[in-house]
Parts: sequence; C-alpha cells; structure tokens
Amino acid sequence: MSHGVGRKKRRASDSPPPKRKKNWDESSSSSEEDDGSDYEDASQRKRAASHTPVVTRTTSARRAKEQPKKPTRFVKPVSNTVPTTKGITKPKTKGQIKTTPPAKSAAAFLAAVTNATPTITTTTPVAAPPKAAAPPKPLKWTLKRHTLKEGQKVKLSPHVRMKGDRIARLAVGRMRTPSPFGAKMGDHTSAWTVAVDDVHALVHGKTLAEAAGDLMARQLESEAWIGQPRSIGRQVWDLYGENDLKQRQPVLETYAYEVRDALKNPLTAEGLAKAVAHHLAFRNFLPFATVPAKGKIGSKGSGESAARAAALAPDLERERRRQIDEETEAQRLRRKKREQAEQVLADQIEAWTQEEETKEETLLRHEAQEQARLEREQNVMPRAEAGLWKLFSLDAALREARADRVVAPARHRELVETVQRVRKLGGTARTLGEAFLANEKKAASSSAKLRKEAAKERVGIGILAAELRKQADDLAARPDTGHPEIKLLMTDAAYLGEVVQSVQSRIMDATKGRAEATKLNTRIGERNDAADDLLDDLEGDPADVEKEAALILGYLLHDHQAMASRAYPLAAAETGFLGADAAKAAKAAIEHLAGRLQLIPDHDDAAIGRLLGMVEKVHQDLGPVTPSKDPGRWVAGARTDSLVVSFKDGGKAVSIQGRAAAPSGVEGMGSHTTAWVTEVQAVEKLVAKHKKDGIQAVLKEETLKELESDLMTQLATALPADQLDGGQLGDIFDAALEVLTAEDPADTVRAYLEFRNLLPYATVDSGDRGGHGERRDGTKNDLFDLGSLAATVDLKAAELAPDRLGATAGALTSAAEVLRTTLAAAIAQPGGADDVPGWNADKRLERAVTRTISALEKDAAQMKKAVKNKSAYPVADVANRIIKVRRTEHGRVFDLSQTKP
Repeated sequence: MSHGVGRKKRRASDSPPPKRKKNWDESSSSSEEDDGSDYEDASQRKRAASHTPVVTRTTSARRAKEQPKKPTRFVKPVSNTVPTTKGITKPKTKGQIKTTPPAKSAAAFLAAVTNATPTITTTTPVAAPPKAAAPPKPLKWTLKRHTLKEGQKVKLSPHVRMKGDRIARLAVGRMRTPSPFGAKMGDHTSAWTVAVDDVHALVHGKTLAEAAGDLMARQLESEAWIGQPRSIGRQVWDLYGENDLKQRQPVLETYAYEVRDALKNPLTAEGLAKAVAHHLAFRNFLPFATVPAKGKIGSKGSGESAARAAALAPDLERERRRQIDEETEAQRLRRKKREQAEQVLADQIEAWTQEEETKEETLLRHEAQEQARLEREQNVMPRAEAGLWKLFSLDAALREARADRVVAPARHRELVETVQRVRKLGGTARTLGEAFLANEKKAASSSAKLRKEAAKERVGIGILAAELRKQADDLAARPDTGHPEIKLLMTDAAYLGEVVQSVQSRIMDATKGRAEATKLNTRIGERNDAADDLLDDLEGDPADVEKEAALILGYLLHDHQAMASRAYPLAAAETGFLGADAAKAAKAAIEHLAGRLQLIPDHDDAAIGRLLGMVEKVHQDLGPVTPSKDPGRWVAGARTDSLVVSFKDGGKAVSIQGRAAAPSGVEGMGSHTTAWVTEVQAVEKLVAKHKKDGIQAVLKEETLKELESDLMTQLATALPADQLDGGQLGDIFDAALEVLTAEDPADTVRAYLEFRNLLPYATVDSGDRGGHGERRDGTKNDLFDLGSLAATVDLKAAELAPDRLGATAGALTSAAEVLRTTLAAAIAQPGGADDVPGWNADKRLERAVTRTISALEKDAAQMKKAVKNKSAYPVADVANRIIKVRRTEHGRVFDLSQTKP
C-alpha cells in the first residue's frame, strides 16, 4: 500500500477518528540539542508570512499490529444468531455537488471551471470551526556526518573532465544515488536524468572555483525551506510521518555536510565530482522527489531516453549551428572534407543496399526516409514540449497526492464503503475462526458435558460460516478496490467459511481443517490490520486531503519546470512548457495537469476546478519560473555514458562504474567471454602499479600491442557478418585512437576498457546474459564463458557453409571498403594543431588498419574461390582458431587480474 507508507501519523492534539477505537500514537520524536545551526531568522519569518497556510495531515494511524496485542474475546454464538463486528459504519454524505459539464479540451475545461462556483446543499449541522493550529517550530538541522546504512551511502562517482582550466564535461553514467525505499528505486516524479542534466548545465564551461560556488548556491537553494517553518517546502516535508522523517533527516544532513566538505580547499576535480554526487543524492531524498513504485518489484523504465532526446533536440541543433558559426577557415575546410568522405561512404553503402533491392523497394525506402526527415524537422518543437512533460511522471505525482479521491469524491466514497464492509467481513471471519477452533477443542474433550456443548454450538457456527461465504461472494461482485490486501482478505474469509463447512459435513478431515483454520485465522488478523491502515488513510478529512494534494502537485510541478528550464533552455523557452512569460508558467503547468485529471474515472468537474485553483496558488507562491539565460552549451556532451571512470583518494585508486557498450550487431550488453569483472580487476591492478600519472603510457602501449596481436590478426576477419556490417572493426580502431589521444587519465582508462570490449569475440551475441555468477574471487574457468563463445562459433560456422559463403565474402569485402574509405579521409585531412585526429595519427595504428584491410580482402577472395570451385571452406580451422585465441587471452587477463600490486 503506497499511500499509507511514510505519511503523517496522528498527533496527540488531533481528535481521534469516530469510527474505530484504536490506541493512537501520541509520542513525540526525540531530537538532538539545538547547536545554533537552525536556519530561521527574522527576515525569513517575515518572508514566510505570505506563504500558503500550513496543512497538517491527520489521516493515518499507527498500525494495529504495532500496538500491544489485546486478548481476544470469544462471544459464544447463539443458535440462529449471526455475530457481527461492531463499530464500522458507512460515512455520511454531507452534501451533493452540482458540477459543470465536461469540456472538450484541457484549455476549454480550464476556462469553464476556473471561475465556477459549486452549489453545495447540506442537511447536516455545520461544526464549529476548529482552533487555529499552533505555528510549526523551526526544524532542528545539524550538518554532520551521521552513520548511515550501507544502502544509504553514495556510491555514485561522476567524472569531471577538464579542458584547460574549464570543465568540458560531466560524466555521471547510469548509476544512481540511494533510494529512500532501499533496494526498490521507486518512481522519480521528475526524471533522474533531468536532475543530472540540470547540474551538468550548471557546471559546464566554468572553472573549478566558479562551478563550486554555483553548486554550493544550488545546494543552499535546495535547503532554503529548512529555516522557514511556514514555507511550502516545509509544509510538504511535514506531510511525512514521524518515523519517515526520523529516517530521512540524518541522511539529508549527511549529504548536505558531504557537499560542503568536498568543496573545501584545496578544491579539485575529484572533490567537485564528490560534491555533485551528494547534491544529487540530497535532491533524491527530498519529499516526493521519489515515491513508492506502483508495482511490487519497483520502478520500471518509462521511455525516459526518448523523452530526453526530444527535449534536447532544439538545444543540440542550436549548438551545432553555433559551432559552425565559430569555425575558423581551416576548421571549415576540414569539416567539408570530412563531410565529403562521409558522403562517399554513404553512397557506397547505398549502392550495396540497392544491389539487394528491386527498384520499387528502393523507391519506397527513399520515400519513407524523406517522410521521416520532414517529420523530424517539422515537429521538433512539439516533440520537445511533449518530451519535457514526459520527463515528469504525472501519474506517480497524482498517485502520491491521492488526487483521485479529491476529484472523484463519489467514487472514493464507494471505495471507502467497500473497504469498510470488507473489514467488517474480516472481523466476522476472526470470530468464526476462533469459535470453530474452540468448538473443535471441546468436541475432542474427554468431558461429556463439553462435547454436548460443542454439538449445540456447531449449528450456530455452521450458520455463521454460510453467512460469511455469502457476504464474501456479494463483496466480490463489487468493483475491484485496487488494493490487493482487501481482495486477499475477502478470499481468506470465504475460504475459512468453506473450511468450516467442509469439516462439519465431513468432506475435509478435521485435523486438516483445524490446521487450515489456524493458519487462516492468523493471516486474517494480519489482513485486518492492513485494512485498518488503509481505512485510516482513506477516511481523512476531504478538506485536508485536497490541501495536501494541491501542495504536493504545485510543489512538484514547479520543481520540474525549474529544473527542466535550466537543463533544456531553448526547448523550455520556445514551447508552451513555460508559456510566453514567467507569469504564465503556472498556467502551463495547470493546463497540463487539467488534461490528466479529466482522465480520472467518475471525476467531478467542480472538484477538479477547485484543486486546479489551489495548485496554481501553490505554484505562484513558490515564485516565477523563468527561462534560463544559460546558452545551453553543455548539450555538446549530453550523451549518457554506460561506463564512467574516475579517480579517487587523490588519484591512488580508480572507480569504474557501469559497463562498456556492446559492439554493433550485439543485443543489449551481450555476453562477455572473459567476465567483465575480470577485465576491470586487470585494469585496477595496472592502475595500482603505475598510479594515475603513469597509467596513460601503459594503456597506450597495451592498446597498440593488442592491435598487433592474434586478437586482430587472427580474429578480425572471423567476426560474424552482422557485426562486420555494423562497423565493429571501425569502432575498434576509433576506440584505439581515443586511448592514444585522451588527455585525461580517467578518459584513457575508460577508452581502454571500451576498446577491450570491442575486440573480436570479447563480447558475443549468443548465450544468456545471466552473468554466470561472475565474481571477483571466481576461478579461471568460472570467469570464462565458453558456452556463449561456443554457441557464437557455431553460428559463425553456419555462415561459412556453402549456401552462405558468398554472402559472407560480400560482408568482408564491404568491411574492407569502409575501412579504406575512412582511412583515406583521415590521410586527406590537412594537419594542424586543432585538427581532429584520424587513424593516421599513430603509425602503428595506421599499419593495423591497412593490415586488417588486406586480411579481409584475402579471406574474401578465398571464400569467393571456394564458391566458384564448389570446394569446402576450412570451417573447423576457423572455429578452433577463435576458441584457442580467446582462451589464451582469457588466461593472460585473468593472471593479470590476480597479481599483487
């Protein structure tokens, strides 16, 4: 159950609920002594006075099972009397709301309901207004390093890439900071990538000192609500229960402390990266930044990558044009030459494609490509706006704000009634279970008197069992509540009735029946506790629930617009995401919200109108959201890295997070013939030996040796055709070039691991992706995936069969042509200090390329000759060669991974 988890528990000053008697928790949380670090001052109190009034949650109670267990009382059933559970009544309806007719669009709907005044007819006495709540006390906030659980420690290790004295790029990768919900990541209301991109935009292009100052300012902005007891941020914080707040606050205090500690002098890129990681962790622990996932297994992907790409598109195009405008004449000439070389390659690929198509197929393909191009160009801004909103999980926000009960009150009342009836059913079931077990004990007694009493009681117990099953069947016919615990309670109650009847009619063995009834009775007690918790959550004051929903939605929408407008400035400014000016940002958010609220079944338009007005007020109170003045140049490095490498402990150790991307033609991450953990360990041992200052020279030499080894000379031409067509050989040489030219040691390590992952048969498409239990202390055989490699070799052998040998020869020929064309383009480029290096940047690299071209052409010629002569190709030799070379390489890397530094 997501809504009840972590929300505000009933306070001692709150009036108890009228429906059930429960022991309410009236204890207050213990707090540390005030050390003078509270943020509140007179000016802050004055500013806070204009904020939205404080809302106090009074809708949840402590779980019954957390209270002292009371002894169960069994009321002896009387013949022909069905015992029931008292104290649960249907809530009274205070009035009926006349609603406005539904509108055809979100904009039209807003116009229809914004100024609508609902007419409320009431027949119940109006209660006296409650006493004003005492103003909240300032939050006691201590910046210190608390002892955190392992799962709360920040493992994220970004890499700050410098170019001169400026930050050229912030690489964060795919790892995330700890979740408030432990192993389950939960759902981010504003996508994680928005928070990352926001910080990337903040630090890009600045010196370390400038970036540190701006990051600290952003951190203080994220903490501003702490010293403002009446601020909206504080009100949102107070919506959580005491237990949740006790768990969150030390974590937040630690993260805030670590940001400051990492930015102390002497400031380093490593320190800034650590501060970024903890700032992101702090944001992730803020109220409702992450909410419980809808499913039990946690959060799932939701098209975040596509939405981000759409949001980035306008800024990426602007950056491309800027770079062209800023080119020197020499740079322009080199770009033109590269474009010409790329066009030659594209023309060659087009010619190869047309060889396998009919003229009609070629025409249809060209028409589809042109249509796709026009659609991309014409819909850039609409797609960008849709992407910006897609990066906000409105469904998660609505779920946590409990908006359905606000805008569909009649449906909510029906839900409450159903849950109340099921809870009453659960009480009856507990009575039946205890009566049945007590009766069975009497029936087995040696006392004739007790056995006689048991025989009389059986009639009433049987009637109660029949009635229980009937009630369960009636409730099962009602609409599903959407709460699994309620459905399970109905199922268990019905089954208990069936067990009792089966034992009494001798269909079920009495011993088995007693065992089943005992288990069911315990389980039904637990289900009743869950139903109590749910009712506590569902039966809150509608006015409070409405105010809380407005607070949560206004706060989250404002936060998302603020972050996204800084991360994607052009897309945010030039679409309807923010509106024409700052004052219209709230209206844009409300219009987006209105469209989604209208999709809630059985919604009430007047209720939606009231909620929208309250959300807009919260949004406005938080201040205007204005388009960022940042030029957005960070987007040039906006790619998401699957592998991030950084140095830590002053360069003494290396952090390697994620995995290198698989080669083209391999699905997903592929299967590593030598376990990825072994590859990582080998590099870690090299770093430990040669340190940060010496690792670049070592890895550059390793790269050139591997280009000259059997890995390339024996296996490059034996790659599967799909991977040759996907350009894997060119990718290998590109990765090698990056190792040779990288200026930053962390970039050298990353490029080397990517290069290793691209080498022939290092990563294969066949086999499973289960990891085979790879671990750092695995044996040499355990860490070598011979099964996946053998399956891939079998597929390669099939490509060398007589009926496919000609096509395989064609793949080798095409690959050779692509390499030759790319190398020629690199050689044709004029030199220069700012030239983009090509494969001719290093003579040993250039020789490796030419050697591979010759080998491809030689093997292709042999294959064509075999086809022409209808002779067999030496398939077994190829298969054995692949296994032998990869096994030898695995042994070398494994031995390196086990060396002592």
